Parts: sequence; C-alpha cells; structure tokens
Amino acid sequence: MQLKEISINNFGSFIGRNEIRFGPALTLFIGDNGDGKTTFFDALKWVLDATDTEPPIPRLSEKVGRELKDGDEAECSVGLVFIHKGNRFTLKKIFFVRAEAGQLIFPNSVSHIVYIENSSGERIQGDAKKVIEEIFDTSIQSFCLFKGETELNVLNNQKSLGKLLSKLSDISQFDNYKARANKLEADASRAFARELRGHKDTARKTEEIQGRLDELTEKKESLKLLIEEMRREIKDSQDIYNELQKNRRVWSQYRDLEKDKKKIIDEIVRLESETKVNLNIKLLDDLWVLRNYGPVFNEFKDKVAFWRDQRQKLQNERMREEERNKTEAELGARIRTLLPIQVPDESTMEALIKAERCEICGREAKKGTPAYEHMCQRLAALKEYLSGLKKEAPVLPPLFVSNYISEINGLYRKLTGETQAELNLAMNKIEPTLLKLARDKKKLSEQREELESIETDIKNLLIANHINDEQVFFGATQRQFNESIENMGRARGREQQLEEDLQSCYSEMLGLDDELRKLGQNKPEVSFLSQVKDVLTQISLAFEQGREKNADEFVAKLQERSNYFLENLCANDFRGYIRLHRNQENDEISIRLEDTSGREIALPNAALKTSQYLAVLFAISDLTSDKNKESYPLVFDAPTSSFSLGREEEFYNTVERLDKQCIILTKDLLLQDGELDMKRISQLNCKVFRLKKAPNFVQGDLSTIRTQVIEM
Repeated sequence: MQLKEISINNFGSFIGRNEIRFGPALTLFIGDNGDGKTTFFDALKWVLDATDTEPPIPRLSEKVGRELKDGDEAECSVGLVFIHKGNRFTLKKIFFVRAEAGQLIFPNSVSHIVYIENSSGERIQGDAKKVIEEIFDTSIQSFCLFKGETELNVLNNQKSLGKLLSKLSDISQFDNYKARANKLEADASRAFARELRGHKDTARKTEEIQGRLDELTEKKESLKLLIEEMRREIKDSQDIYNELQKNRRVWSQYRDLEKDKKKIIDEIVRLESETKVNLNIKLLDDLWVLRNYGPVFNEFKDKVAFWRDQRQKLQNERMREEERNKTEAELGARIRTLLPIQVPDESTMEALIKAERCEICGREAKKGTPAYEHMCQRLAALKEYLSGLKKEAPVLPPLFVSNYISEINGLYRKLTGETQAELNLAMNKIEPTLLKLARDKKKLSEQREELESIETDIKNLLIANHINDEQVFFGATQRQFNESIENMGRARGREQQLEEDLQSCYSEMLGLDDELRKLGQNKPEVSFLSQVKDVLTQISLAFEQGREKNADEFVAKLQERSNYFLENLCANDFRGYIRLHRNQENDEISIRLEDTSGREIALPNAALKTSQYLAVLFAISDLTSDKNKESYPLVFDAPTSSFSLGREEEFYNTVERLDKQCIILTKDLLLQDGELDMKRISQLNCKVFRLKKAPNFVQGDLSTIRTQVIEM
C-alpha cells in the first residue's frame, strides 16, 4: 500500500481545497507549533477510520463556519488516493454543513466512499468500510499511524502484539489443522465406544467406563476453565506488577529520603527548642549578669555596710535625744511638786493677789501698795521660771519613713548566702553553656541546609519520574503493587492445585482408555478404531508442537529485527537489548529492555524508550512486508521530540534505509529563526513540505488561522 496524494478541504486550519502529493519514500512536513501538523495527521487518520461515522465538528474550519450566511452550505472533506496490489483506490470522507437562522446544522453521519480503478482503467465504486478492513484494518493501522511519542506505547498492549503474532505468523493455520484433527479424534473416540457397546460381553463395562470418562471430561473442562481464570488473574496481577515494579527503586529512594527527612526534622525541632533563648532574660534569671561585675558587687557590699552603720548612728542619737527629753520632763514635774513651803506655787500666788493679803506673813497687801506689787513681781518671776521646765517629753517624728536600708541589708544577706553559692555555680556553667549554644546554632543551620537538600532531592525524584500526585503514587499505587504480589502468590497456589487435579484427571482418563482398549483387543473392528483414534491424537499433538515452534520462531525473528533497528537508532549511545517474551497460554507478547546481564532496564530515559518502540515498529513493518508481500506506510507526528540532535540524525538515516514509504510531521528541521535547516535537509533523500501559518492572524481567534502548504 502506497499513499499517493491527499486532498483536505475546510478541515481545521486547512481552509479551502489543499492537495498534496506524497513522495514514494520519505516525505517530510515541517512546521512549528500551531502550524497545522497535528491537524494534517488527524485528517489522514480520519479518512482511514472505517469505524468513525460522525462528523468531526471541532475540526470544521472555524473561518468557514463563521462566514456562512443563512441558506449557505459548505463542504468538509478529506480525500486519499493510494495504490494497493496494482489497483488505484480513491477514498473520500465527506459531510456538508449549512447555516440556518444563525446556527450551523450538522448531519448525523458522514459519507465514506471509495472508488477502485484496476490496471485496465476500469473504475467501480466499492464499500469503503470493507475495503479498509481488507487492506488496512485497525490492527495494522495501530502499528502504522502514530501521533506523538505517547501513542508509541501501543506496544505495551500485549494483546495487540498477540493479534499481530496471529496475523503475521502461520500459527492460525496450525490452529485450523489442530481443530480439524481434534474433531476427527473425537469422532473416532465415539465410533470406538459405539463398537464396544455393540458387543454383549463388553457393553456393560463399556457403559460404566464411558460414564466415568464423561464425568472426567466434564471435570477436565471445568478445571481448564478454572485454570484459565487463575491464569488471567495471575496475568492481571503480573501486568500490574510489571507496570509498577519499575517504581520499586523510586519507592525505596523516596522511603529513605523521607526517613532521613523525618530524622532531620526531629533534630531541628530539638535544636530549635534548645537554642530559642533570650540571652538577656536568661542571664538575669541565672544571675549571670553579675558574672563580670565583681567590683560592682563589692562596692554594693561596702555601701550596704556604710548605710547600715549610718542608720545605726542615727538610731543611737535618737535614743539619746529621747532620753534627754524624758529626763527633763521628769525633772520639771518633780520641781513643781517639790517647791518649799515659803515659796507658794503659781495658783497660791494668784489667790493671794486676788485677796490682797499675804497669808505667809499675815499682812494685808492692798492693791497699789508695795506689798501688793511685791507679790505681783514674785508671781511673774515664778511663771517665768516654770515656763522653762518641760511638763512632758516631746513626741519626735519617725527617723526613717521607709524600710530601704533594711531591704538593702536583707538583699545583701541573701546575696552573701545561698544565692551567692548558686551564682558561683551558675557562673561556672556559663562558658560551657554558651559554647554548646553556639555549637547547637551552627548544627541547626547545617540541619536546615540538609533538610533543604533532601527536599530538593525528593522534588527532583518526583519530577524525574513524572509523579504528579505524591499521595497516590506512594500510597494507593504502592498498595496496589503489594496487593498484586499477594494476588499472584494466592492465584499461583490455586493454579498449582488445579493443575494437579487436572493431571490426576488426565491420568485416570488414560487408565480408563487403556481399559477400553483391553476390552476390544480381541475384536478386530474395535482394535482398528482404537488405532485410528491414537493416530489422530498424535497428529493433533504434532500440530500443537508445530504451532509452538512457529510462534517461537516468529518472536525470535521479531526480536532480532528489533535489535537491529535499535542498534541503528542508538549507534552512538547506550541502548540495551530488546527482549520479547511470549505467553504460551494466550500468545500475548511483552517487551522488555535489558542490559547485557539480563537485568531489566526498568526506567529508561524518554529518548531510549522512544527508540525501543520505534525499533519494534520498524521490525513489525519489515515482517508485515515479508508476510503479505505488501508494504504499508509509516506515519509519525512529532516522534522524536525527546531526541538530541545526534539521535535525530540516526533516526532519519534509519528511516531512509527502510525502503518503505514514511511520512513524518516534525519541527526538528527548523532553525531558531523559523527557517528550514536546508543543510540537514539536503542530506536526506526526501520530499519536503513547509506547513506555515498565513500572516495577519489574530492572537486567540481560531477563525483567522490558515495553514499554508508550501512544497520545497
């Protein structure tokens, strides 16, 4: 099958009719992001899809849709011309859209038609779906059309490779032969049993044995179904295991990093609690503030002693003053009470003066007389004298209105007692404590740096392994992996038990067959049928063995060709070896990349993984051509985005040597200024088209984008 030309009309950014002729070998469509490469690929895939009968509404040209007026109609179509086994096929997929009342009206389905033109020029219309299924069915397309690197993982689908084995090897013929042999064997067995039942001497025994054989046959089929169920369960668990076991290294690294992270966080918490100290408060709390103030403390002690002495002096002086006042008061009181009889007291003198008579001498002393004046003078002199005598001791004001001296003295006694001892003890711990604090702060800084480094390692680990949901990857996914191991172990144990039961069933059936054979050994007709049955059993076994050999030979050939292409794709880089493993029970094929020691390379980088897939695809393409005597095109949209420049050149060199039509949509061969790298392109034997957005488009407005196709 060779693609000749494609016509794209109002599909996506391909506005109007765009006709492109492919080259016979390599055809390159080179364009930058948004230039229409993926739209071109989608158009080609759509026209070849016999199952998609709905119009691709999102791919209708936005510009055409906006410009339609009510009553107008526009065509959206893709046509493809290809050659297959000498006939020319024109395949077309088309639908029409019209505008009514400002709305676009789309049909419910598309028209998919094909015209077939033979070498004589005769042209007939065919069934497009039937033609595609016969020439380029889905199983072949899945190994020929690839959109980006992600779609290359079709090779991870073991069932797809199993179908490919059936299509490209001869095992399907062996399966047909084996099925026919099994039917003949069953017919011979029934004829053999009927013949034995026809003899009276063997009828009853034959009936018993045949009844048991029927039971065992039913049991055998039941056991086979159970075994197949267990194998499916094992396979499902194995698929999960194979898919997830590559994560074991990541889980282990993550677990170790998390363990180290937790340890460091615990240490940081401890160091933060020990270094979170306000030194000013801490020094005061522990009286460290006095550590460097010995002279101040001594001066404080001297001042406490000085003021204590001064206070004592003042207290002594006060005591003496109070004693003097007390003595004087007592003396005055005594004098007043002890005046001589001839010296009247103050009240007596006042009474004499008032009576104008001196009772001491018994004479009158009238006012104005010298005697009266004498008494008045004596009274004044007595008053003057008595005024100098204290009646009672005066109350002096408090000497000290506060208790500061006592408090200071109490503080002094405290500091010179237990507190001073504690202070001395604390001062001995100051330097070691400060040194430890400095060490802890330094260690805290180092631990924080280490924590930052580990968190960076964790982040890089997640990025390198494309882990978006950390909780799922290290939670549910890891549990799923562990459950797959448990399920495999349980299912394998059950499978082993069922296999033993099946073998026991087979052994009993063989024994019963021997008994039947012995019953008919003296009867020529029965003996003949027994021999026919045995021959057919051997033939069936031979077909089964031939099938296995043919399948193994095909897998070995596919593996050999895959490694040949891998060597070309990775000529100057590490590549490993592709190993294909076939499950004999269901013919599913899995792909592994191994090193020279046979260990699986679980996490190859993106470029190596893409190279591995491409190598197998090229090998499949080769074997397809060998089997069908017909080559199929390979179409890639951006297959090498993870490749370095050197590996890109190896890829294009390998493609050139395929001797096969290849169509590649890429931006690899663009220079930084958007121009084509003609130096590299000139080294390739290929046809080149430049896909490019027409100028004057409006950012954000799809209706203004139009792809130009320029043949170089």
